[in-house]
Amino acid sequence: MKLVNGGRLQIVPLRKKEVKQLKQTLTTLYPKASQLISDCEEILLIKEGNEEVLVIDGTPAFKLHEGTYIPTLVLIKLRVRDLLPKVVVDEGAVKHIINGADVMIPGIVEFEEFSKDGLVSIWEPKKETPIAIGKALIDSKIMKELKKGKAIKNIHYVGDKVWNLTLKIITKT
Repeated sequence: MKLVNGGRLQIVPLRKKEVKQLKQTLTTLYPKASQLISDCEEILLIKEGNEEVLVIDGTPAFKLHEGTYIPTLVLIKLRVRDLLPKVVVDEGAVKHIINGADVMIPGIVEFEEFSKDGLVSIWEPKKETPIAIGKALIDSKIMKELKKGKAIKNIHYVGDKVWNLTLKIITKT
């Protein structure tokens, strides 16, 4: 295990067998990222505190969340923009979401179809930048009929611990 940044970031080397298993798992979970995953030359596991991030060829790509890997905002912004269904929110919702709030139905202005419990990427109104990754609390078909309530649980957002960790990783590579 290698420590960097004054001992705060831990780079955990992965064995070839672990890398092979990770590639299979990630390709199954995220078929749209299969090219990126299968062509990668290096996968690193970087830890800081309780956070773990998989770095694929220098890109902080996936974070460990409740026993599975979810994509980081950096991966979606820089490498695979269509990895998850998109949900676009209005300007008024942005400040709440980047402070960790869940996404409410009235703040959603546009969306691609998604299923309950599926992951979605949440985008600001201009559709240039993803601001959060969330887990759908309801199916998009049901959401069309509703006027209020929570639609998406916010699990990774601009400014959270993982976001800050990904920025540290980018500046170190």
